[in-house]
Amino acid sequence: MNEKRTLRMVTPEVVATLKKKLKALPKMEEKKLTKSEAIRELASEIEELRTTKGYSYAAVADAMKACGLDVSGRTLQIALTTGGGRGRAGKDGGRAAARSGGTSGEA
Repeated sequence: MNEKRTLRMVTPEVVATLKKKLKALPKMEEKKLTKSEAIRELASEIEELRTTKGYSYAAVADAMKACGLDVSGRTLQIALTTGGGRGRAGKDGGRAAARSGGTSGEA
């Protein structure tokens, strides 16, 4: 059985409309974050849950798991209180300044 292929014709107006719509489409990007990056992005929300709503790290982790990010309470605690946390003083947490005598602002 031979099927005939027919060429479908479109008007120049359709082509012009398509051209505009295709040019207007946003760039397709699907950037994925590591768990550590996601935790850093969510740090203020996690800390707000802990400080104002009484959640433990484990309870926050359970809520995050329910939304699709499989993480433990211990991982959250480590990420937010050590190297990955906010407000740290440099990579070593300010220990280098303390070892070298540092400056206390006094003369």
